[in-house]
Amino acid sequence: MSKLIVQFLLALGILIGLLYVMYIFVRKRVPFVASRDVQVLQRHYIDRNTSIVLVKVLDEYYYLLLSHSSSSVLKKLSEQEVAHLEVREPFSKILFKRLSKMRGQDKEEKE
Repeated sequence: MSKLIVQFLLALGILIGLLYVMYIFVRKRVPFVASRDVQVLQRHYIDRNTSIVLVKVLDEYYYLLLSHSSSSVLKKLSEQEVAHLEVREPFSKILFKRLSKMRGQDKEEKE
């Protein structure tokens, strides 16, 4: 019985070691750094695999049609269209702003 436990622990240790080596290898090969030059501002889903995305590349804005197998530029926005563009904040960001304002008001009322 103890021989089985030792074999199991040895196999588990080898498996964890291999997973760690793979993690280090993948981490070196694929940088997980977010780019500041390209930003996805809005995404509207048409169906499960197709969406229209508003993307900012450097100082230019584009509408892209993205699908599972391809992507294409629908339109490059002009400066007038960019000026009228309303980029919405995510709901969670708006919620946390409101909650922090409410907490600040509660603290002022208590004082």
